[in-house]
Amino acid sequence: MARIAQPDSKRSSVRLLEKDFGVSTALENVYRLMDLLDDAAIGLTRAGIPPKTKSLFSEPIDRVLFD
Repeated sequence: MARIAQPDSKRSSVRLLEKDFGVSTALENVYRLMDLLDDAAIGLTRAGIPPKTKSLFSEPIDRVLFD
């Protein structure tokens, strides 16, 4: 979720989580978690992110890009 809130590298996201939220995790854990993402999780993400993002802005949004 950190990368959605502030798109950046995985390493920077780990630093941001610790600095801003006091959440400490190893970068290796982030990579390990990514290996666990299956088609169902990716589908839920694709379905959920656009409406949440659109609700943050008053202007129309045509595309939401994420990796």
